Amino acid sequence: MAEIKDLEYKEYFMFVENEPILIDYFSDDGELEWHRALLKNKTEIALIQINLPKHCIHEIIHYIQLLKKVYSFNMDCILPVHNILFGKFEEQEQLWIFTQPIYPISIHSYVFKQHITQDQMNFLAGDLLHINCSLSSIQTLVYFTEEGFVLSRDPASPFPRLLVSPSCFIIPYILKQKSDINIVIIHYLELIWKIPDAHIIINSLKNGIPIQQIVQHPIVQRLVHFIQGDQAVITDYKPIEKIGKGGFGIVMKCSNSHNEIVAIKESNGINSSTLQREATILRLCNHPNVVKFIGFCTSQFSFAYDLGLVSPRTISNSFLIMEYCDGGNLDNYIQQFASRGKLPSLELVMDLFRQIALCQRYLHFEKGFIHRDIKLENFLLVHHQPFPLLKITDFGFGRSLADEMDTIEFSPLFAAPQMFEQTTYSSKSDLYSIGVCLYRLTTCRFPFATTKTEFIQQMKEKKKVQFPIVFINDCRYSGIIELVTKLMVYEEKDRMSWEEFYSHPFMVRLLK
Repeated sequence: MAEIKDLEYKEYFMFVENEPILIDYFSDDGELEWHRALLKNKTEIALIQINLPKHCIHEIIHYIQLLKKVYSFNMDCILPVHNILFGKFEEQEQLWIFTQPIYPISIHSYVFKQHITQDQMNFLAGDLLHINCSLSSIQTLVYFTEEGFVLSRDPASPFPRLLVSPSCFIIPYILKQKSDINIVIIHYLELIWKIPDAHIIINSLKNGIPIQQIVQHPIVQRLVHFIQGDQAVITDYKPIEKIGKGGFGIVMKCSNSHNEIVAIKESNGINSSTLQREATILRLCNHPNVVKFIGFCTSQFSFAYDLGLVSPRTISNSFLIMEYCDGGNLDNYIQQFASRGKLPSLELVMDLFRQIALCQRYLHFEKGFIHRDIKLENFLLVHHQPFPLLKITDFGFGRSLADEMDTIEFSPLFAAPQMFEQTTYSSKSDLYSIGVCLYRLTTCRFPFATTKTEFIQQMKEKKKVQFPIVFINDCRYSGIIELVTKLMVYEEKDRMSWEEFYSHPFMVRLLK
């Protein structure tokens, strides 16, 4: 065998996190570590470092060839690999595998986190059955260690995907043994899948019924339908006019074959995955203060092109079909008061914020979603007396609560400090944004300032939010003022929690 090359972080990476995010021991002298890393081109990856036992060093080229053969099948249930290297690192022979980033949490820990919902468990169960079906179709050895399954972000879903680690196809040749995929899948299905009829599918696996037959069972077909939903037919609709545009698509007023008015958002390219994620969130929700999902589809048609809104015409487009809200957005509604030099009545403020609080309670506690871009523009109105009906929309940044929250784009006058600092943030960031919304609903102004530069500066100085004197001197607004000052707290650790928000005396009175 040729001389073994020395491996050094500095040759490939700008940065490698010292502490591993996952560790796995697969034999007495075999160890595997996952590290977060940043390539020199600033691409984030996960780095698997496998300490190789001495007896298998001479076969390493064969192992790498076998792993590459597995990836030649193009199965989407295996974590994507960007590069594979073999060499000596700190006097230890290692195999380095560069993969797509993963969540720094084991599947066991993820499942038992506080915010895992039944919807998420169903998606994970679908992943497990898909993995079983895919791996059974190829002739290769596989060995599942404790960290054999990993979680990775899916841009088209609010939930992370469960994928097979590439190490599962290396370790069986090191250990000279393999796992029974059925036994592994059964273990995790029993851990994850809690629907009443799940035992029928699990018992079928235990009884040795082929997975290709099991996936045709009506229970599995219902699960697949729950995950994927129905495909709408875009030719059933006709575009009328543009009503909005965001970072992820153009929103148009359209009509269907029954002359019913709907709103359709059209996206293409990389934004199509974002639109699919938004569609999934809306499809899983059913609440009067959440915009109603009607359908989703992909097509070569382009309504935006037909209306002269884009050029040239794109041939691969995605469409999210939603209920149409005829009252515009909440920001424009409040701005009308400001332009007339008036303030909305306290009764109107209370009713609108009550609806905001109700939809957020539903999203947070029942569905396990965080919006991540709460602002008045993302609340649509429907004409109603005595007050408008309010519906939250635009879940393009939406994720599950259990998701690790990376920095995203945001609306500067509504964003939490953690988003400006480009640090990982929690669901408490939405609470900060809710505080900004309540301030603006009440005063028709923005807190701190009206320009982005002034706002950022005031926030960095950690100044406390101040209400105009007219509200401070009016005892009717004391509850609102106290609540906003506890929501708009610079340090996230000092900001009130969701539980504290809903147990605040003002909120208790508002929602009773």
